[in-house]
Amino acid sequence: MPTYTLTPTQLAAYAKLFDYRTQFVQAARQILSAGGIAAAMPGDGDQQIPRTYNSLDFAVGGADASRKIPVALGGGRYREYGRFTGTLTLMVCVPIEEVQAAGDQLTVEHLRELDRITSTARVLFMEHLEPFSATLLPNLDVQALVPIEPDERPEEAREVNTARLRWRLTFELRPNAWPSL
Repeated sequence: MPTYTLTPTQLAAYAKLFDYRTQFVQAARQILSAGGIAAAMPGDGDQQIPRTYNSLDFAVGGADASRKIPVALGGGRYREYGRFTGTLTLMVCVPIEEVQAAGDQLTVEHLRELDRITSTARVLFMEHLEPFSATLLPNLDVQALVPIEPDERPEEAREVNTARLRWRLTFELRPNAWPSL
């Protein structure tokens, strides 16, 4: 891979652009909160989380090889990415006492609550597709927002007191968002 020499200003611009995970999770939390759905983020302490809560996280998936663009990872390290695929996980947790009382199974009431929350979340996110690309994440375009069902993990890997809904998002970097080399 070629070596790129970047000015401190260019490095700062790359770092800001690449920090989409934190920006996206914060944006998702704001949208859910505005819709009356409280959500915890990675790093929130247990004492700040209500007993029944939603948890947001965003994991990076693969990168498309269609367009290679150098991205500064910090510390003088670089990687080439074109298109990103990520997964926003909306996790609804049920208090363990309720699960134990139900015989270690999610009850019909829990599933109804999960369905209510996830359907509300879907509507909220679909309403905010353009702000995601235009305001909240000015350097990223949301190409797709598709729910993934059911939970793909093997049965033994699932947590008894947790139900999940995942949203798959594809981002494409706008060429004019990149600092010139």
